[in-house]
Amino acid sequence: MNEVKENETKLAEMKARNEDPYDIKKFEEVLGESYMMVPDSNSRLKQTLEDLASYLESMEGKEEYMSNEWYQQGVDLLKREKNRFDVHGDTVQETRVDDIAEGELF
Repeated sequence: MNEVKENETKLAEMKARNEDPYDIKKFEEVLGESYMMVPDSNSRLKQTLEDLASYLESMEGKEEYMSNEWYQQGVDLLKREKNRFDVHGDTVQETRVDDIAEGELF
C-alpha cells in the first residue's frame, strides 16, 4: 500500500512539473499496476495465513512440535493478523447434527 501512495505522489509531482505527457502516461500505467497488485498480494497473504492456521491446528497435541520456537512464532503471528484478514487460527468446533430431532433448533 505504501508503494501505491508513493506512486500517487510521484505522479502528482510529474503533472505539477508539466513533464513529458508520454512519461506521465507511462507512469499512470505503473500506478494502475500498483493498484492491481494490492488485492492480489492481500489475497495471497490471507491464503498463506489460512494455510499456517491449518498446519498449526494439525500440530496441536503433539508436544514435540508445540514446544518448538517456530510453532509459537506461528501462533503469535496468527494472533496478530487473524482480525485483519478474518483468519481462523483457533480450533474448529463442529456442531453435531445427528442427534438433533427434526424441527428442533440448535
